[in-house]
Amino acid sequence: MHARRWLAGLAFSLVPLGVAHGSGGTVIPATTGFLDYVYSIQAPSGGNDRAITRYGTAGVPAPNGTEFLCPNTVICGARTRSGHQAVTSANRPELLDIRLEDPNNPGFPNVVPVPAATGNLTPGTPAIAADSNATPAQCPAALAYQNYTFNNGTGVADPLSAVFLTWRFSGTTTPCLLALETRAPNNTRALLYNSLTAQYGGGPGNHWLEIVTFCPAVLTLSMRMHGSSQYPADPGLADWFIRADEAGTILDDYVSTTIVVDNGTSAPITNETLRLMADPSVINPKLAPRDVANVFRLIGSPGVSLASGNPYSWPPGRTVFRANVPAAVSAKFQAAMPVNVPFIASSAPPGPGPAGSAPGVLGARRQRGQIDDGTAELASIVQNPGLTGDALAQRFPALRFFPTTGGTRVTRVDVTRIDVSALSIGTGRGFDAIQLRRGDPVLLNSADISPQGLLGGIGTVGDAVVDAAIPVDPNGCRFYSFPTIPAIAAPSTDDVWAMVSIMPGDSITSGTGLCGDSTAATVLGQSYTSPGGVTPFTPSPTLNWMVRLISLPVPFAGRPAPDRPTMGGNVRLPITVYGQVPVMYLK
Repeated sequence: MHARRWLAGLAFSLVPLGVAHGSGGTVIPATTGFLDYVYSIQAPSGGNDRAITRYGTAGVPAPNGTEFLCPNTVICGARTRSGHQAVTSANRPELLDIRLEDPNNPGFPNVVPVPAATGNLTPGTPAIAADSNATPAQCPAALAYQNYTFNNGTGVADPLSAVFLTWRFSGTTTPCLLALETRAPNNTRALLYNSLTAQYGGGPGNHWLEIVTFCPAVLTLSMRMHGSSQYPADPGLADWFIRADEAGTILDDYVSTTIVVDNGTSAPITNETLRLMADPSVINPKLAPRDVANVFRLIGSPGVSLASGNPYSWPPGRTVFRANVPAAVSAKFQAAMPVNVPFIASSAPPGPGPAGSAPGVLGARRQRGQIDDGTAELASIVQNPGLTGDALAQRFPALRFFPTTGGTRVTRVDVTRIDVSALSIGTGRGFDAIQLRRGDPVLLNSADISPQGLLGGIGTVGDAVVDAAIPVDPNGCRFYSFPTIPAIAAPSTDDVWAMVSIMPGDSITSGTGLCGDSTAATVLGQSYTSPGGVTPFTPSPTLNWMVRLISLPVPFAGRPAPDRPTMGGNVRLPITVYGQVPVMYLK
């Protein structure tokens, strides 16, 4: 090695570096994280002096020379760490590219002549990809990262052999300096090329000169279980529930699924079997998982089942299935509600080959106005102690829960609460008020707490009188129904907010808290809190408050109103001993 190395020692703090993720890919590190020098080969540069980092096994031809484990790796760019010590600015490196091994000089790339990108994959010929990054225009005045993309962001396919990332030093007396690691063991990746002597040699340490790759999956599958779409572009609720139309005879909500298959290759993937496995053991422990793909019919093609295309051939790109079971579920299934039913969708060949799968959960509920899954994982007040106007609210979106044109009559509100006052003061407590309100016309995602926003309910917010009384029951979360809610007509275009007001002075040791369901798979993000009557309401996105509305369409064609508690005889509350439900407050 005849290159005259110019090392400039700088005092830098230790910078740990693992596998870092950047835009469009993953940085494949060429250092262990130590940074103790910046350097140049010579000053001034010979004009084509190169710092080089090798990836892959030198001298081993395709397809065994690569070190990228993904068979479809795209080399999408690079990351460098560089800077200069000059008072005046210096030019940035003029060229950064990916090159293949020179068969006449094993272990090194051919860097002569200086080419532009050609896309040529023949070893020893011009670069297969060059720097297409337009900024920054100059070498950083202080040590900093620079990111580069190849082929205008499209990258270059892994040639399945050793590749060489080369970085050109600027030909100035104050060159741009490359960061160097010398405190760690030399990984033998770093190389140098001296353009004045036309010779290659090993580098003095590990270059901060690193490839950025992207690994497209060969086959990925994602799946979501939900109810029917109720309007254009509606993805469907994560919870399916029994919802009749105005006549009360035809269901307009069906057990549905959306399955997306992505083929990340450029050719079809053939002989794949699509399955949709349901686990009915949550309904009957004696039942085993079964493939229900033949039961689901494609939306828009009701005579075609998900299973009818087996074995499938997945074309390159994305394939989307939207399907449902266009029929009422069995009475046994309905009797088991509320329940969360696990599903798994999969695509796989009979033998070895590309495969993908995804789990999903369908939250099955007995009727609209019922969001939680019947299990109380926590109980809460707004803050500790409670203040006048503290409220917890469950939002019921109109277009999903109240789709009828004639409006909806809400005749009852059911809540699951925990009474933590029985042991401390010996009497039952309750809530300041339970009210149904419209959405605020000005404040998005908030209940309208003005007099005009009130649809009906029990009690007056802020009067510190227990209007929604709770019987003494020191046994954890318990269901209670309030049948005295006045019947109201809720327009189908207006969301309904069920607002539960906490008594001022209630605390986590004395008072009444509202229970919540935190089963992540079927949390709908419609739960809110409001401290001290202050709006707007704040989302509580990790739970469903256990508040339910009993409702029926108007008119209901003379049929008897299904005015019954939603939790009676069906609620599953695993916490039955006082003190076992974690009582918390949200502030």
